Amino acid sequence: QRGQHRRMEDASSVALGWLAAARTEPLCLLADGRGLAGLQLDGLVREVWPGVFRAADLAAGAAERMDAVARLLPQSAVLARRSAVWVLTGRLRPERLDVVLTGPRRRSSADLDVHSELLALEDVVELGPGQCTSPARTVVDIARCLDEDEARAFLAAIDGLGVPRPEIHAALRRASGTQGVVRARKRLAGYGTDARWGDVSVHAMVRSQPVD
Repeated sequence: QRGQHRRMEDASSVALGWLAAARTEPLCLLADGRGLAGLQLDGLVREVWPGVFRAADLAAGAAERMDAVARLLPQSAVLARRSAVWVLTGRLRPERLDVVLTGPRRRSSADLDVHSELLALEDVVELGPGQCTSPARTVVDIARCLDEDEARAFLAAIDGLGVPRPEIHAALRRASGTQGVVRARKRLAGYGTDARWGDVSVHAMVRSQPVD
């Protein structure tokens, strides 16, 4: 217990020392959340992913969110589905990471839901230390893999990126033959920049979503 208390003190000391200095590099700490609880309450650091913290006054973009989870990813893994939405937009942070592996399938773990699929080069983007499905491919995967209510929420979140319809249609063609692609085509009919899903504007749903 004394050793745990020391680790918590060390994490806070590192953060405070870094915050007091002139910053040229972002803070990224892997630490017991309890060790930084006071700094969180003071608004000095914020949690990007469980156990990973950044200074609150430094924006965390897509590359920074990828950096926060890169240590959890198998080699050559591509973040996809719900996780891709969160990395690309900062919204709807999932509890587990969806990853696609093009090689032999690994078992899912406490942090990962592993899927085995083939992805075209056009459907993958490099973000910092890792890879993520492109916005268009992410839209397609959300529409084909999630139930309707969950798909609505995640498509509303990613719609803020303004993914063009032609890119979505191209991603649908490349996904031809994968499970759920027929459902995705139906759900995404007319989806894209300024699109509507039923009678509810996707842009209106984006504004109503909380930012995680």
